[in-house]
Order: sequence, then C-alpha cells, then structure tokens
Amino acid sequence: MTTDATAKLMKWPSLSGERISPKDGASPYTIMHGSLRDCTDALRGKPEASHKLYEIHTGDGAIMSAAEALALVHSPPEED
Repeated sequence: MTTDATAKLMKWPSLSGERISPKDGASPYTIMHGSLRDCTDALRGKPEASHKLYEIHTGDGAIMSAAEALALVHSPPEED
C-alpha cells in the first residue's frame, strides 16, 4: 500500500475516553478524507492516549487501527 492511497480518518464516539460499542449503536464518523499520509499526519497531531478512538479506512476497504497505520506509513521502505 502506498502513502498516497485514498483514505479516511475515522473516530469512534466515546464516553470518558473509551469507545462506545457498536452494540450500543455507535459507529465511527469521518474526521477527514485524504491520502494515507495525510490521515496519519493528522492522527499524529492527536493526543496519543486518544489514538485508540481512531481508525483509518483505505480506498481498497482495509481498516487499520491507529497503531497499524502509523507503523505502516512511518516504517522504512522495504528493499528489493
């Protein structure tokens, strides 16, 4: 996956800093549309303690946690 892939930064509603469950009717809402790099840059600007409330949805249907997305985008490129 490339860092210029289409992505959405999504946030789950929360109560006292914890996600509200889908079984309670919650679902994530869109914070921004952009590239995977744009979304991870925006995520990096959020307090680390709140990262558990965020996920990134990519144009190919992948859903990544904040930790997964940050690790993917900010890891060194693979060598051939």
